[in-house]
Amino acid sequence: LQVIREVEAARPESQIQLTLALALLKGEKFDLVVQKATELGVTQIMPVITKHADIRLRDESDTAKRVTRWQRIAMEAAKQSGRAVVPKVAGVITFAALIETPDDKPSNCLMFSERDGESLSQTKENIAVESKQLTALVG
Repeated sequence: LQVIREVEAARPESQIQLTLALALLKGEKFDLVVQKATELGVTQIMPVITKHADIRLRDESDTAKRVTRWQRIAMEAAKQSGRAVVPKVAGVITFAALIETPDDKPSNCLMFSERDGESLSQTKENIAVESKQLTALVG
């Protein structure tokens, strides 16, 4: 086999690297979110353990099995939607670990809430335009 040239993806990926940080959901709801977020172009999914989450993980083995399952769902959704890149499903982290912002994490982080806060039009003025990374926290 000889590689002649690299073929571009039929549908190019977005220039924005969107990470979706999402609180754990019970049942198969998280599976559905992984599938739909993949179809919409998210580059990474971060499951987050929150104080009021409806789900509790038993141990490291349970956590690893779930992350493996979500990664498989992301791969299947990427194939189904014709994406060239499969989003990474990160390991489960706590909310506290997520909001601690070391220097190597992107600075553009949004947290969606039903109460208070700013509108998206106000927030876009505070986002660094030159950065192509965005983390959105939901739940």
